[in-house]
Amino acid sequence: MGKNPVVTVDEISPFDQTLRQDEAHQARSQEKSLEGEGAPGEALGYTLRHRLGRGSYGEVWLAVDEETGREVAIKFFTRHRGLDFSLLKHEAGKLLQVVQERRIVQLLGVGWDADPPYYVMEHLPGGSLADRLQGEAMPVDEALPVFHDVTRALGYLHGKAVVHCDLKPGNVLLDEQGEIRLADFGQARLAGERVSSVGTLFYMAPEQCEPGSRPDVRSDIYSLGALLYALLTGRPPHATEEASRDLQSTGTHSERLARYRQILEQAPSPLRETDLPQLDPDLRKILDRCLATDPERRFQSVDQVLDALRARERWRTQRLVLAAGILGPLLLMLTLGALGLWAWSQTSEQVERQMVGLALETNLATARAMADTVDRNLSAFVRRVEREAQRGWFGRLVRDLESSSEDERPENERRLRDYMERLYAQYQDRFFYSWVVADREAFIQARAPHDERVLGRSYGYREWFSGRPERAPDEVTETPPPRNEPGITRTFVSTAEGSPRLMSVSSPIPYAEDPSPEPSSSLAESDEREEPPPAIGVLMATVLVDTFEDWLAVADSAASRAGPDVDPHVDPHAGPCPDRFAVLVNAHGQVVRHPCLPGELALPLPGGSFAEVEEVASMIADAAAASGGITTEAFADPLRDGKRYLAAASALEVNEGWTIFVLQDPDDALEPFFELRGFVITLASVAALVALAVLALLGYLLFRTLRAVRV
Repeated sequence: MGKNPVVTVDEISPFDQTLRQDEAHQARSQEKSLEGEGAPGEALGYTLRHRLGRGSYGEVWLAVDEETGREVAIKFFTRHRGLDFSLLKHEAGKLLQVVQERRIVQLLGVGWDADPPYYVMEHLPGGSLADRLQGEAMPVDEALPVFHDVTRALGYLHGKAVVHCDLKPGNVLLDEQGEIRLADFGQARLAGERVSSVGTLFYMAPEQCEPGSRPDVRSDIYSLGALLYALLTGRPPHATEEASRDLQSTGTHSERLARYRQILEQAPSPLRETDLPQLDPDLRKILDRCLATDPERRFQSVDQVLDALRARERWRTQRLVLAAGILGPLLLMLTLGALGLWAWSQTSEQVERQMVGLALETNLATARAMADTVDRNLSAFVRRVEREAQRGWFGRLVRDLESSSEDERPENERRLRDYMERLYAQYQDRFFYSWVVADREAFIQARAPHDERVLGRSYGYREWFSGRPERAPDEVTETPPPRNEPGITRTFVSTAEGSPRLMSVSSPIPYAEDPSPEPSSSLAESDEREEPPPAIGVLMATVLVDTFEDWLAVADSAASRAGPDVDPHVDPHAGPCPDRFAVLVNAHGQVVRHPCLPGELALPLPGGSFAEVEEVASMIADAAAASGGITTEAFADPLRDGKRYLAAASALEVNEGWTIFVLQDPDDALEPFFELRGFVITLASVAALVALAVLALLGYLLFRTLRAVRV
C-alpha cells in the first residue's frame, strides 16, 4: 500500500514540504530516519502491519484493531522524549477539540504513557488530494465541490478557535467515497496562542514567515486560496522552477523563510502569471482575494469565503434566470417567426399560383374579346367590299367598259371613275385607304383616289386578284382568272407617300345582265344580292393596318399598364413596352401588330420571325383547335429575346388562321402580391425590431434587478 496521506511531510513535490524544525532538529531527524526498519514501539490492542510514512517528528503505521479488525493509522512520536510528549499533547489536543466534525480525521485513542507515545486515528485508504492531483489540474466543476468542503471544514475549525496553519493537498485526505478529511494538526494553533507556526512553502501565508508571528484565520484563508489554485493548475501559486531553485539555494532556515516572503510580496498576482480561461470573473475575484499578500485585503473569515461562493452560485443561477428571461421570449419569437415564415411561404405559394391563374383567365378573356372584335371588323370589311362588287349597276359599268368601242370608252371610263370616287368618299372614314377595279385580264381600269401610275397595268400576279399565293411578276406566264370568292390578302407596305402598312380585301365582280337605271348619289341599299355569275373582274379595297391599333387598344386599354386613357392613335412602338399587350398574327403568319418590337424590326413581319417558331406555331395550332383559346405560364416571345410572359391565345372564328395573343409580364400580374409581400416584410421587420427592443429592455431590467440583489 502506498504512503498514507496522514504523513506530515510529503515527498511528492518540493513545493509540499512543511518547514517545522531548525537545522539541529533536522539533523537528528535524519539520523533517526536512517535507523532500522522495525516498528518504533508497540500500541496496546493493535497489531502493526507496515509503515505508511515518516516525517519530521515521527512515523505513521498501518495497524489493525485486535478486537474489531478495523484498520487504523497510528502516529508514533519518535523524537526525544520531552519533545515527543509535548508534540503528542499539542496535536492530539487539537484533534479532540474537533472530533465531532465529519470532515476532520477522527481521533480514536492516545497512548500517553507508551514509549514512544502515539495516537490512533482512522485510516483513510483513498489517499490525499496530493495523490489525486499528481501535478495535474482538476476541472473547475470537480475542484469547486472539494474546495467548498475544505472551506466548510476549515470554518468548523475556526469556530472551535483552532487555526490549522498547514493547509495543503497532502493534508486533505479522501475516504472511500471521495469525501474529504482534514488531517495533520501538528502545526495547528489556538486563535489566542502567542506561538508562531510555520507551514508549507508556497501554501503558507507570507506573514507566517515573520519571527514571532501569530497566525490567525486569515493565514488559513491564504492557504485555502493556494489549495484552490493548486487544484485548478496542478501546482501552488508562485511555485516556479526558478523560485524553487532560489529557495533551495538559500542558506539557513530563517533566511529561507525571509526569501520566501520576499518572493510572494514581489511577485504579481498568480492569476496574472497563469492563464486560467476556465475561471469565471467571480471565481477569479474569490481566488485573488484569498491569495492577497496583505492579510487586510483577504477575506477576514471563512464565512466570508462561503458567502462569496454562495453569491457566485446565486449569480450563476440568476444568470440562468436572466438568460431564460431573454432567450425564452427570443426563442418564442424565433419560433413564431419561423412558423410565420413557413405559413407565409405556404400561403404565398398558393396565392401566387392563384394570381397567375387569375391573370391567365383574364388574359384569355381579353384575347377572346379582341379576337371577336378583330373577327367582326374583318368580316365587315369583307362584306362591304363583296356587297359593292356584287351590285348590278357596278358590274354593268365594268362590263360596258370592257365591251365599249373606241368612241364609247372615254365616257365609260369616266362613269366608272366617278362611281369609284363616290365609293371612296362613301367609305373614307371607315379605314379604307383606296379602291381599285381590275378587269378579267387583271388590268387596272380605275382607282380611287386616282393614280395614273397604276391605270392600265396588269396585276395578275397579285394575290388580291387571283386568290392564289403571290408571285413575282416575271414568274407569271399567263394571266390567271379572277378570284372566285372574297378574301383578305397579306399585309404589305405601300410605296405611296408615308409608306402606310396596308392589307387588301377583294371580291370578284359578277357578270351583270339586266339593265338598271343610273345609281343615285347615295350608294346605300341599291340592289339585293344576287347569285354570283362568272367574274368579269375584281374589286379590291386596301385597309390601313393601323386600324387594328384602334380595335386592339380599345379592347386592351383597361388591362394595359398605360391605363384606360391610352390614345389609340399614338405610335405603339414609341416609349417603353407595356407590361401587358396584344399581338395579332394574320392567316399568312405575318405579325400585323406587336407594340414591343426591337428598333431594327418593322411590321409586317414574315412568319419565320414569329409564327413559324415552334412554340408559337404550336400555340396557334392549339388555339385554332380549342374553341375557347389556350393559356401558358411561360411563353417565350421570339421577338424579345425569349422574354417569358404569361400568355393567352385565341383564334378568330370566321377569318380562319388569324390569331390574337395577349402577353403579360409575370411581375405585372403578381404586382399586388409583391406589394403585399413588401408590406408583410416591412411589418415583420418592424415587429422584429420592436420585439428585439422589448427583449433588450427586458434583459436590461432583469440584469439591473439581479445585480441589485447580488451579494
